[in-house]
Amino acid sequence: MKLGEKIKGADSITEVFKLYPKVMEMFVERGMHCVGCEVQDFETIEGSCSHHNIDLDKFLEEINDLASK
Repeated sequence: MKLGEKIKGADSITEVFKLYPKVMEMFVERGMHCVGCEVQDFETIEGSCSHHNIDLDKFLEEINDLASK
């Protein structure tokens, strides 16, 4: 994953946070306690959405919108 690329479900949470730190707040607001979690290095966006019963497509749309600003 590179800066400027769209965030995808298969992307690791750690990589997303490194490239787009402003999206961390979106995770916290949705009760996704990925920020600072020891498994964030191994978890994908898709896996976290599934675990927290969050619609992946909607989340990706929102997170990509925020990341592009």
